[in-house]
Amino acid sequence: MEQLRQIIPTLFLMLLYCCNGPNKQRVETKPKVDNLDLSAINGLSKTEDGIVYFSADNGITWKNASRGLPPTVSIGLGGVSASLNLLGLATKENGVYLFNFKDSVWVKIPADQEMVNGNIGALTFYKNDIYVGTQYGGVFFSNNYGKSWTTKNTGLGNLTVRKMTEINGQLYVGTNYGLYAFNESSNKWELAYGQHAMQVNGISESDGNIYLATNQGAFKFAVTNLMAYQGILVITTSERKLSAGMTIKK
Repeated sequence: MEQLRQIIPTLFLMLLYCCNGPNKQRVETKPKVDNLDLSAINGLSKTEDGIVYFSADNGITWKNASRGLPPTVSIGLGGVSASLNLLGLATKENGVYLFNFKDSVWVKIPADQEMVNGNIGALTFYKNDIYVGTQYGGVFFSNNYGKSWTTKNTGLGNLTVRKMTEINGQLYVGTNYGLYAFNESSNKWELAYGQHAMQVNGISESDGNIYLATNQGAFKFAVTNLMAYQGILVITTSERKLSAGMTIKK
């Protein structure tokens, strides 16, 4: 879908409220410098007040694309996902919304109450199926656009799922117990790297390597051999001290 390919690189999600819900203080979305409203520079109307904005020209102009979403929603940092065919948001209150490009509207798909109660955070699409990660209930899976949901937690050492992504045909999840990869043959998760103290908050791929952002620093892995990793700069902080070091293991 050509339209989706154009929008995905410059999809901008504007969280009007903090991730814990609408009772938090509103986030200022139009910064000013010397009384100059920068929203005009970014192609945003002063009166526009949306949640999601699209840009098809590398950020020169932005279009409010929030139709179909509630006035306020809580979205985790991993709650936006896109594939060649699907664009979705995972909201903590209502579950998953998919974007209908024909009508330019977000459409809510059915949600499982157990999934919502688990505090939805992460979302990804894998082989056109929908995967949702939660804080308390692990991974939920649907292959029929939300008509039914099942858990996929076999093998996980921890049910707090912070990030989900697909890299080179492999599905990964970041948990409080490290990085897990899904084995389709055995239908279970296998620990790729980490231990009980490692929170994996970010997963990214570049030039054949996987990069992890964790509470223990950043780590770099070859996609073909996750267990042979090379640690990169690790920075730790205490109340009055900042220290950095290099960890390398082959």
